[in-house]
Amino acid sequence: MTSNGFATKWSSTPLAPSHLLRLIRLEPNSLSALRLFETATASGSCPDAATVSLLSSRLAASGHFSLSFSVLSQSLSPAPEHAFLSLLRSLGHARRPLAALRLFRLAPKSLTLPHSAKSYNAVLALLVSNGQIPLALSLFDEMRKENIVPTVGTHNVMLKVLCVSGYVDKALGLFRGMAEVDACSYNIIIDGLCKNGKLRDAKELFDEMPKRSIEATVVSFTTVIHWFLKSGDVGGAMEMFSEMCKRGISPNKVTYSSLIDGLCKEGQSIMAYDLLNRMIKERISPNGLTYRSLVCGLCKGERLNEAMEVFDRMRLHGKNPDADLFGKIITGLCTSGRIHQAANYLDEMVLSGILPNRVTQSLHVRIHNDVILGLCRDEIQFARAFQVYLSTRTRGILVEPKTFQVLVVCLCKKEEGEMASRVVHDMLLEKCIPERGVWHSIVSLYWNRERVRDETANIWSQLMLC
Repeated sequence: MTSNGFATKWSSTPLAPSHLLRLIRLEPNSLSALRLFETATASGSCPDAATVSLLSSRLAASGHFSLSFSVLSQSLSPAPEHAFLSLLRSLGHARRPLAALRLFRLAPKSLTLPHSAKSYNAVLALLVSNGQIPLALSLFDEMRKENIVPTVGTHNVMLKVLCVSGYVDKALGLFRGMAEVDACSYNIIIDGLCKNGKLRDAKELFDEMPKRSIEATVVSFTTVIHWFLKSGDVGGAMEMFSEMCKRGISPNKVTYSSLIDGLCKEGQSIMAYDLLNRMIKERISPNGLTYRSLVCGLCKGERLNEAMEVFDRMRLHGKNPDADLFGKIITGLCTSGRIHQAANYLDEMVLSGILPNRVTQSLHVRIHNDVILGLCRDEIQFARAFQVYLSTRTRGILVEPKTFQVLVVCLCKKEEGEMASRVVHDMLLEKCIPERGVWHSIVSLYWNRERVRDETANIWSQLMLC
């Protein structure tokens, strides 16, 4: 039965392999395709390698690993190796390295498929990628015992294993014993040396590449650049970057991101800013982390205009800043006295729907209070200070005692008695007792109003007559 609901009637003549392959290819559901396959083979059809490979790969891709192996084991002898490799890769994507190793062990007997360098490489790679390092080392020893000559790819996997495990010297020994190496081999060992603080040795190995007629790749350059920056050697990193460009090797997103992040950490935010502009000019889209590094670096270097430009560009490119990044901009503006702009960014943060959580609660408290205090210092902005205060209260963000008191005094100076009374009332609800100066400000405000003064004088006169 096919997915379109029409039954397939099998004639007494078995289907030709090409016809069966076409039916399997047209069936979108892998399990329905398996039923077609079983019906056809039961009727005497002999599937070819292409049909078996297609069905096995589709079953593996849809997570039916046992059925995929079963198709391989029951159909052809030996099973197509590329189909078996596809099954192993699917198990790797599903993060099932032990299942892949088990099927690898069964292959010689169940699939009549002897182990090869390709199958060893496939299993080694997925063991390493899933953190099964001891098993990978054991399998590599087994491979050599079976007299299967490791390929460059096999050696590269093992170089990675040794470097990740911290055995850089052993990795270097294996590397030196390899009859054939490629750029990937160099990249792995260079990165391993750098991670273990052997930057000079890594650079020597990098310089050795042309002597063996191996061209350095963007990965080679980016690795060395990254570790130069990690060690604080900005000059060395920029020299490598210049050399890379001279050789006609185009920097990629990782190269630019490493440079921008490293330069910002070393206080070279303007140089990083220029690199961002170059990156965009070359139509390489920065990621959120790159934008974050640059905004933080520019704010730290008190380059607020450039920081705001990058921040706004980040949002235009669909990268949403979080509370921390908004906080960097707002704090910088408050510190530099640009309180009106700080309040604008705070409004934008609120409109973006960024809410406090356990991690960011203290940050929200700090920037909201800073903005209110800053607006109070600029007495012309008293109404906006009160609006930010109301928004802060509505969102459940703590108003600090100092902020309460400064706001009351500011409003009293502007003779905004109702606003000031509202703030005092909120203070008392929060069990925050106003200081003497605050009481003096609000009492003086009401006392100076003519109606209150006259009424008080009248009451006083009546009291004197009694």
